[in-house]
Amino acid sequence: LESLADVFDLLAEPAIRMRTRDAATEPLPIGSSFLGGLPDLPDGVAWPEVEGAPMEFLLQVDLAEASRHDRSGALPKEGVLQFFCGRK
Repeated sequence: LESLADVFDLLAEPAIRMRTRDAATEPLPIGSSFLGGLPDLPDGVAWPEVEGAPMEFLLQVDLAEASRHDRSGALPKEGVLQFFCGRK
C-alpha cells in the first residue's frame, strides 16, 4: 500500500463524524438528523423505489447542523440530505 500513498493523498476528502445517542422521547423537529425510522419527505414526494420496489431508509442529515463542521465548505448550508438504499 505504501506505493499508493500519493494516490490516496490525492483522493482523500475531509470527513464529518456523526455520533449517535438514544432516541428522544419527544418527536424531533422536522429536518433533524437521525438514523432509521421514517424520513421527513416533503409533501408530494413519493417514497423512492428501485425497479418498482421501495428503497430502505437509512438516515437523514440536517445540513445546517452538518455544514457547521464542514471545513471544506462543500456542503450546502441548509436543507436535508436523506439516504436510502435498494435491496437488489
